Amino acid sequence: MSIAGLNVRLRFSSFINYVSLLFRVLVSLGFVVIVARRLSVNEFGLWGIIVSAMTFLALFSEVWLWWVTRFIARDAAGATGAGLFMTIAYLCLATLAYVALAYVVSLAIGRELNILVEVVSLF
Repeated sequence: MSIAGLNVRLRFSSFINYVSLLFRVLVSLGFVVIVARRLSVNEFGLWGIIVSAMTFLALFSEVWLWWVTRFIARDAAGATGAGLFMTIAYLCLATLAYVALAYVVSLAIGRELNILVEVVSLF
């Protein structure tokens, strides 16, 4: 069934997007407060380094994921395969980049490399 055939219009879409973004910010802020209370200062700093490195590396994939979802919605031929290929290829590159970054960070902060590399399973 084509989406173009449906006559669906979301009312107050800007308001709904704003409320959902506000909810996301509040939940993430609450999560950070919970994590900060449970970890020591050093562990919280290490957690911050890991999360910021993963967020930085995942940022680049958002560009083609946005375009792929648009082309899939428009029923473009090959969009699913191209998006899957680009995501898997970038996953390999991002994993290598994260391991290299984890090695440099482990040398800088004096922690074991395995603690930082175990996070690769979260990609």
